[in-house]
Amino acid sequence: MADPDGIDILHVDDDPEFLSVVADLLEKAESRITVQTATTTSEGIEQIEAAAPDCVVADYELPGETGIEFLQTIRETHPNLPFIMLTGRGNEDVASDAIAAGATDYLQKKTAFEHHQVLINRITNAVEQYHATRRASDLQRIRNLVNDINQALVRAESRSAAETRVCEIISDADPYRFAWIGGVDEATQEVIPRASAGIEAAYLDAITVTVDETATGRGPGGTAIRDQRVAVSQDVSDDPTFEPWRDEALERGYKAVAATPLAYEETLYGELVVYADRPNAFTKHEQQLLSELGDDIGHAIHSLELQASLREERNRHQALFANAPTPVIAVDQTDPEYHRIIDVNEAFTDVFGYSADQVIGSDVADAVVPKEGLEEHKQYRQRALAGDSIISEVKRETATGVREFLLHVIPFGTADDDPAYTFAWYTDITERKARKQELERTNTVLQTMVDNLPMGVLIEDADREIILANDQLGETLGVPIDGEELIGRDCARAAKEIQHRFAEPEQFIEKTETHLQQRDFVTNEELVLADDSVVERDYAPYTLPSGQASLWLYRDVTEQKQREQALQHQNERLEEYANIVAHDLRNPLNTAYGQLQLAQNEFDSERLSRASGSIQRGLDLVDDMLTLAQQGDDVDTLRPVALDTEATHCWETVATETGTLEIASDVTIEADPSRFRQLLENLFRNAVDHGGADVTVRVGALSDGFYVEDDGDGIPEDRRESVFEAGSSGDTDGTGFGLAIVKQIARAMEWEVAVTASDDGGARFEFRNVVTHEE
Repeated sequence: MADPDGIDILHVDDDPEFLSVVADLLEKAESRITVQTATTTSEGIEQIEAAAPDCVVADYELPGETGIEFLQTIRETHPNLPFIMLTGRGNEDVASDAIAAGATDYLQKKTAFEHHQVLINRITNAVEQYHATRRASDLQRIRNLVNDINQALVRAESRSAAETRVCEIISDADPYRFAWIGGVDEATQEVIPRASAGIEAAYLDAITVTVDETATGRGPGGTAIRDQRVAVSQDVSDDPTFEPWRDEALERGYKAVAATPLAYEETLYGELVVYADRPNAFTKHEQQLLSELGDDIGHAIHSLELQASLREERNRHQALFANAPTPVIAVDQTDPEYHRIIDVNEAFTDVFGYSADQVIGSDVADAVVPKEGLEEHKQYRQRALAGDSIISEVKRETATGVREFLLHVIPFGTADDDPAYTFAWYTDITERKARKQELERTNTVLQTMVDNLPMGVLIEDADREIILANDQLGETLGVPIDGEELIGRDCARAAKEIQHRFAEPEQFIEKTETHLQQRDFVTNEELVLADDSVVERDYAPYTLPSGQASLWLYRDVTEQKQREQALQHQNERLEEYANIVAHDLRNPLNTAYGQLQLAQNEFDSERLSRASGSIQRGLDLVDDMLTLAQQGDDVDTLRPVALDTEATHCWETVATETGTLEIASDVTIEADPSRFRQLLENLFRNAVDHGGADVTVRVGALSDGFYVEDDGDGIPEDRRESVFEAGSSGDTDGTGFGLAIVKQIARAMEWEVAVTASDDGGARFEFRNVVTHEE
């Protein structure tokens, strides 16, 4: 088995005798060193790929190519591998070229031979630094891996999804090639795979792993379960306990294997087995983290199994949870000391100002309870653990500060009636509290939600009996009936009675019956009433303890549709007007411009030149006005674009041969490529127009966007608010529409744009709220 503390050297030289002597000297002087040799560069490359040495020592003069060329080939796939260049003569140019090509060190052959301790010192120093860097990188990699897995466990909705995602995350991470999770078949004592991911090539079909004392039970897989600990084979090729699976593993590039049990308290849920593409891949620290990861996965599986027992009850509330207009938090309180948030609805994000990722996995107290409310919250927590429902006014921490809410906590029990989960419903009463409005609540979550929804709600059971409705339903559909009158009635008959309220009565009935038959979720279905008002309808099938049920939600969107239609008509008229004006202005201007060009060929007059410039400015003005009128705020699908590539391309369109473009930093952003190029071109032309032909323009990245700045005269502070207005220009030859177009494009892509001063005193345009990607 390979020594994890050893130093493996590959020495490449065309002199076999020199290779042999140096190998003897190094190995005798330093017991940690093992030397492999190669007489050609091709042989050297093969050994690097096969054995992954810790350091390469190579002669400068090699058959067919120089040592530097050999180094350049290595650097294409191994950018950090230590490389020491040897040469038979001292040449500073060679040394300089070697270092420039990425050599770690440089030494004369004579020194390496006669004073081999110098070479040993150079090798050990380079390798130790290489190993330290790799250890630090591996540690961070492992931490990131554990964090990614824990996040995936938090988000997993089922045991199978969690196990599959764990395997996917591990197999996608270097240096792992394959991972699988399995459990023990008590009858056969075999470990049966349940989930896997990575480079497998039917490996699991070809092997058998048991937990007994036979040969198939003495490897990492059997040992981990039998001894309840992390078990490792650091070198598959040399580990006698891995002999039953060695050929299959090596054929697929597996060099090291680790297995960890997945358990929670006294329950064993199986094991996780991980395969790496290099020997000694599992350090002590990595094994410790792997053990902790096994505990985390075991705990997650336990939680997911527990959640499965609650799924039927939770599904009954899911439709209302997702569509609730007030914030809702789902909490796992299986751990009495830690009430973990497992889900929040969209209204929570809107009202509290926190994204789901910011709070899911956190304790409720840490996420939303202010310090002054912690003692009160502890009392509520004890009551919820005892199975009590809670209705109380509370203060909660939001992203914008502390606000007041009406809290309604509903506990849900498992099969043994222990309350394992709660739904916490929040109604923001910060403004309403001053009016002391009486809030009517019932003993069920459904009634609470329905009475407060700003939309028409109707719930019917499998027999089409209406079991819940609100007053808003009648108001939305223009029917003089309240929710209480509808409860208990036949829904099909009630639908027939009000179908005359719809522009297409029969279609209303047919669509309703189709949804009930198909039982698929429907959202934002548009229905036109007889008076031309418009409602949108959602349909959500779900299950009650007594059988199937259906939820209907109706929203009046008449005003919204009218605004959209009016805006569309206005835009169409504006575009038509702009096209007419552009056509009527451009034709005479083009004619006048052509006549002036002919006149300039006959007469050399400054006045003709000025007139020509004015006409050209008029044409530019027409084009800019037409652009503003036609483009509006619509953009095509945003796609990743490279800032440096687009900036360089757009700079080529600017009419200056002496100006300079500098790319200060690069970033990939989400943008409409065509509109983004127009934005950059307008900014570049603005810089040239106001900063002169020799202006320097700089483009760089911000934490949430990018900037474009120049070293021109800048924009006075009192004009920075008005420069984006159409027609505003500090140049008599400008159209005043260039920056207006810039702002319009930024707004269309939902960016924020601001103008300030660059360090050189020029104009600086900053674009924020831009979606960026790491390079």
